[in-house]
Amino acid sequence: MEGVHCMFILGHLAAGYLAAKGAIALASPALSPADTHLLSVLGGVVGALPDIDLIPYFLRNHSVELRPDASHRDYLSHAPMLWCFLGLSVAFVAAAPLWSMFGVILWLSSWSHFLADTIGGRVAWLWPFTRSRFGFALAPEHAFLKKEDEGARAYYTRLFLTAYVTRPVFWIELLLVASAVAAWIQ
Repeated sequence: MEGVHCMFILGHLAAGYLAAKGAIALASPALSPADTHLLSVLGGVVGALPDIDLIPYFLRNHSVELRPDASHRDYLSHAPMLWCFLGLSVAFVAAAPLWSMFGVILWLSSWSHFLADTIGGRVAWLWPFTRSRFGFALAPEHAFLKKEDEGARAYYTRLFLTAYVTRPVFWIELLLVASAVAAWIQ
């Protein structure tokens, strides 16, 4: 089951934010401090946006539990090439530096999500050419099945405490969040 290997939303928000900050620092666009801040925050949101597919995933499975026989990464929002195309299209079509930089951030911050998912699981990097997934999967797969009398809160608490905090991905996520907080207060 991929759910115990991968980052939670805080890690994806942090990775997206850091990707946006890095892209802005490298590109040095002529933007106001307010625009730079806005783009950095939007980068964080974009970093978590590919997981919007969890909504149809949970609706389709009639449950909020992660299942070993289904993956939310089968949805279009987990297609890195699509995000690259969208981001670069915005960047090249935009006339204003703000929108051009937003296009770059749309690409890079979304890819921070896929890089994080690749560390802990597998991503279809070459879709639409192949559905094959690539990744490191730093932990063996485990199935954490929901007990009949266990609610969603108890399920995710157990998943977090018994599986997630024991994985290398947890420590990477912790480092990303701490780095993003440091960058934010700087």
